[in-house]
Amino acid sequence: MELRLDNAKDVVECTRNYIINGEPMAVRTPDDNVYFLAFDPQGRCRPPSTPATVRSPSGGGRPGST
Repeated sequence: MELRLDNAKDVVECTRNYIINGEPMAVRTPDDNVYFLAFDPQGRCRPPSTPATVRSPSGGGRPGST
C-alpha cells in the first residue's frame, strides 16, 4: 500500500497493490478503480486493463461487464 499526501487538497490518498505468489497482479487507485496487470514472456508489463476490458479465453466478457 502506498500513501501520498496531496497538499493542494489536504487529503491522504492510497494506492493498493495486490500481490499473488510474489508477483504484482492488480492495483487499486484512489478513485477506487482496479487495474489488472499482465506481463509478456520477457517480463514486461503490458498496459493495465480494467474489468470491462478483460476477456475470457473463450472470447466472452466477464459476467456483469459491458
